[in-house]
Amino acid sequence: MAKIEHLRAEFVDTMPDTLEGGVIYISEPCRVALHACCCGCGEEVSTPIGPTEYSIYVRLGRVTVMPSIGNHDFPCKSH
Repeated sequence: MAKIEHLRAEFVDTMPDTLEGGVIYISEPCRVALHACCCGCGEEVSTPIGPTEYSIYVRLGRVTVMPSIGNHDFPCKSH
């Protein structure tokens, strides 16, 4: 899989079994977002959403995650 520059937001109640590259699945009821690592390694990135966790903003089709996600525990060490 190639490196992904931008993610498309898809709001879901439950997470899919397979993550499509380039999509961040956001479940507000579960307070979590999932996406395949943007470096292309395919690792599943789970991001907890909440006041003491991460915030996700979607505006004009663009997704912003704050603070930024660092996958330093993954072999790819992607950020």
